Amino acid sequence: GIFLSFYIGLINLTLGCLQLGVIADFFSRPVMGGFLSGGGVLIMISQLGSWFQLTLPSTSYPLETVVNLCRQIRDCNTNSVIVGGVSIVVLSVMKYAKQHWIPNPSLTQLFDEPLAVDVTAITNQNDMNAALVQTPTEGAQHPTWGFSLDDQEYASLEPVPPMIKSNSTVKHKSRQVLFFVLRTICDLGPLVICLFGIVVGRAVGEKQIKVTGHVPQGFPSPKFPWYGYTGDIIKSVDLSDVTVNALSIALIVYMTSIAMAKRLALRDGYEVSPTNEFIGLGMASAIGSFFQVMPPTGGMSRTAVNMQSARTQLASVITVTLVILVLMVGTDSLYFLPKASLAAIIIVAGFWLIETDEAKWLYRSKRDEFYVWLASFLATIGLGILAGLGASIVCSLVALMIKTKRPLVYALGRSGDLYVNAQENPDAITELDTIVMRVEGSLYFGNSEYAMQVILAQVVLQDKVRAIVIDATYIHDMDATTLQMMDTILLKLSPIKLAFANAQPHLAHVIKVSGLTDKLSVPEVTESIDHTIARLRALEVPGVAMPIPLRLETSNAMTTSTNTAPDERATLLYKPHDDPKIKWEQPWLAHLNWIPHYNLRRDLKLDLIAGVTVAMMIVPQEISLANIMHVPPQYGLYTAALTPVLYALFGSSRVLSVANGAEVSLMVGAALQNIKTDQERVAVGIFLSFYIGLINLTLGCLQLGVIADFFSRPVMG
Repeated sequence: GIFLSFYIGLINLTLGCLQLGVIADFFSRPVMGGFLSGGGVLIMISQLGSWFQLTLPSTSYPLETVVNLCRQIRDCNTNSVIVGGVSIVVLSVMKYAKQHWIPNPSLTQLFDEPLAVDVTAITNQNDMNAALVQTPTEGAQHPTWGFSLDDQEYASLEPVPPMIKSNSTVKHKSRQVLFFVLRTICDLGPLVICLFGIVVGRAVGEKQIKVTGHVPQGFPSPKFPWYGYTGDIIKSVDLSDVTVNALSIALIVYMTSIAMAKRLALRDGYEVSPTNEFIGLGMASAIGSFFQVMPPTGGMSRTAVNMQSARTQLASVITVTLVILVLMVGTDSLYFLPKASLAAIIIVAGFWLIETDEAKWLYRSKRDEFYVWLASFLATIGLGILAGLGASIVCSLVALMIKTKRPLVYALGRSGDLYVNAQENPDAITELDTIVMRVEGSLYFGNSEYAMQVILAQVVLQDKVRAIVIDATYIHDMDATTLQMMDTILLKLSPIKLAFANAQPHLAHVIKVSGLTDKLSVPEVTESIDHTIARLRALEVPGVAMPIPLRLETSNAMTTSTNTAPDERATLLYKPHDDPKIKWEQPWLAHLNWIPHYNLRRDLKLDLIAGVTVAMMIVPQEISLANIMHVPPQYGLYTAALTPVLYALFGSSRVLSVANGAEVSLMVGAALQNIKTDQERVAVGIFLSFYIGLINLTLGCLQLGVIADFFSRPVMG
């Protein structure tokens, strides 16, 4: 486990140094949503044995665990079932109450003076607008006041006018404090459950219910994360197996963290650097592995609480300080904590990972992407976390290919000075001897044949066609398969002439270097449609000069206008297909520029509240997550005692709370579950953490944060 943490950190650090944070952009929301929702179900299944106090055998497929539970259900421990069941109910009620019953006051209103608006002085509508809409100061938080929001809410956040906000919240400060305390208690549900469990464990006794037992005090001394291999502790796990696990876990660490970091940046109006995210996560994992931490990631519930009041990364420092204090003097109190209580905390956390609202929304609005979400969800549940991740990636690629399989291809006609879709505009005039076709989207091996078939079908409909002009305004690229297919198309069309118009400079270069321009009737592919048609007609009468066109064209998304010169049109339309050389978005430590401007009077009290609140959440969470990873509970606390500060130093999000997370812990547990001894499991986990950190650091240095763009959200969901 420790080596795995080191390995993961190494991967993330490498990716960060290589500036490969863009990887995350390639995973769509349905793909990621389906995967994470399936992971939530797997998290719940993984805790059934601890809840019912049964020893369930390790299986290759998660559903086998449910079958084994049904077979052994008569041997369950009644005390454990009751404690776990009560804990699940209490936690669920707390979460529901927070979302539906308890008003949510603005935390800043508990400390700041209320906005004074002199209504009598407002004499006109402009004065009213000026009073209602205030310009936030630099660094101010977004004036929304929820602990957590879904993606659609984050994407559509709008400032709440202070006057409306004051009318919609509780006006009496004492009641504001009351509601804030109640919501905080709900957020600290895991701590409440742990206290309840400890009381029950002491009363019942460890012989009647399985308890956590002794948790060593103190912070571990540093050691090399690969000590398991050099010390002959790791015997049953090959480095190749660790590498596969490290790569997959590093991907999920980055994907889940960058998704939350982007949401928070949108909320508070600052930029998140994908490269810095790789580096921050990589440093947290790689350096932390020397202190025996498990692979960390951004935590959803912790971050939701932290963002409520935290102004700077100092809140994470406060959290770490309190966790270290617990490690030094408070671990003895955890002895009688029942395993069932920890299982209940994880089961509820897993349940809230299932994105049912998103599935419903996709089913209503984007049925095709819903099926992608569903396929990823079912594959993850049926195959397990690692195989499910692979299946989810395949789903994402298949969905992308299906979407681009049939690009828009349609004939253009003239309507006044414009070229428009002839089918949508029956009054548009089409040429009898020349077909003008527009293709929207790049052409590659998966869709080029379809596009060419549509063009050939249009030729069949018009008997007297002598030439075809393809408007290439929206064709950003052609792959080798498409370019080679053009030779076949030219043979099929002969003697009909073929030409391109309005090609962007990048596409024109591709066509030229491929040798295709020598085979086209008009070699110039960047000219306007009118110019190209005139050249084609001039070829019909040798020796006749090309007529001077009455107008030149410039295209937009819907039409083709006629008032811009060709060079100007190229400048307006051209967007480089290949990004320029990626540069560092910011220096590694530029995100710490808050330190010299830190306002003790304004910021410290809010950071202190956030740090203390998250610390009270993180202790029971980390102990529970250690149970998922099949390692002793102190290793969860070691992670919480170091990684938040490491991420705060190198990551770009102000409030992302980094420690062990449910999804990553499940993947680490899957990598460690077949190892026989605790000592070997811990050694592999620490090395894995180091390995993951190295991967992320490498991707960060390569500036490959765009990788995340290739994973669709429905598949991950």
